[in-house]
Amino acid sequence: MKALSLREADRIVRDDLLSVLQPVDPIHQGRGLWLRDVGLPTRAFRTAYEGLCRRDVVRLRYTAATHDGSYADRPLRPYSVEADAQFALRRAPPLAWSGPEYNRVQEEDCERLSAGATAHWFDAPNDLDAARAVNILDATLTGARAGTLTPCLPDSTKCDGLSTMKAAKLRDLYRISSCTGESDHTVCYQYELEPAWLVTVVARDNGGAPYVSPDYVVSVKVAVFINDR
Repeated sequence: MKALSLREADRIVRDDLLSVLQPVDPIHQGRGLWLRDVGLPTRAFRTAYEGLCRRDVVRLRYTAATHDGSYADRPLRPYSVEADAQFALRRAPPLAWSGPEYNRVQEEDCERLSAGATAHWFDAPNDLDAARAVNILDATLTGARAGTLTPCLPDSTKCDGLSTMKAAKLRDLYRISSCTGESDHTVCYQYELEPAWLVTVVARDNGGAPYVSPDYVVSVKVAVFINDR
């Protein structure tokens, strides 16, 4: 690649940025609504885990440009951006390592998810956490329905409230967060699921590989929370 002048580099990089962003959805402002941010998702692309697609949502943050006039009709000005990773499944777990994502980032199945209005996206910190956490949740739900989860057997005290969510599905998932495990040999994830479940699962760490089976689950806790989304 040849050296670029400041002006050329600026133009090319800005054009490249716009080229990976999806069109913006309609914006409705006024009538008591104040726009705080606008999400601009990228086109979906494959990760290094087979069946797991990713997109990044760039949020353009706004604030009032003046304090004159009514609250809803004040002009706005952008002041910052932030980005979040979102993921979608194009196959059922387990999600396994399939090689470096840079070998074939663009993949038709993931790109079709971008275009489809029915794709279900959930937030997660990064690719590995998304793959491993989905496998852990799938193992937890499978074991719960079968009644075979070790921490949920009658003589165990490490299962709280799981019976309330046996009907839950992976499609109910909308956010994954990491949490502190019980030891250096465990991993912990919190899942927010529709309609209003907060599920915390601790599982044995299998050396960083994403796949886990139900017998890896150490403890499960389910709570109901107020969903303010």
